Amino acid sequence: MADVFDLDALESEGEPFHFRHGGEDYELPPDPDIRAAVAQGEGNVLKALELLLGEEQWERILASDAVLDSKKFNALMAAYEKHIGASMGESEASTRSSRSTGRPSKRTSSATTKLR
Repeated sequence: MADVFDLDALESEGEPFHFRHGGEDYELPPDPDIRAAVAQGEGNVLKALELLLGEEQWERILASDAVLDSKKFNALMAAYEKHIGASMGESEASTRSSRSTGRPSKRTSSATTKLR
């Protein structure tokens, strides 16, 4: 099968992204797993980070006494996205809904329902 496009032969050209949390050093891949981007886009930030870190680093970050709160996570993802030059999807709340263009219903009857 000479006409097969071999994805396994492609190698990452970028540099890993390094960060420190709770005194420990971690590394994110130069090319994120597409499953991590999907998880991030669906708002499943824990799954996204787990996929990016891999099993060994994920276990270390879970065992850390340092808290990775949403502010730190968002800062981490912003720096990582800048490093890789791509967005990992929406992780924060959606934008506000647009205002309603509907009109109030018109009363069709002056009758009221009486309670017994």
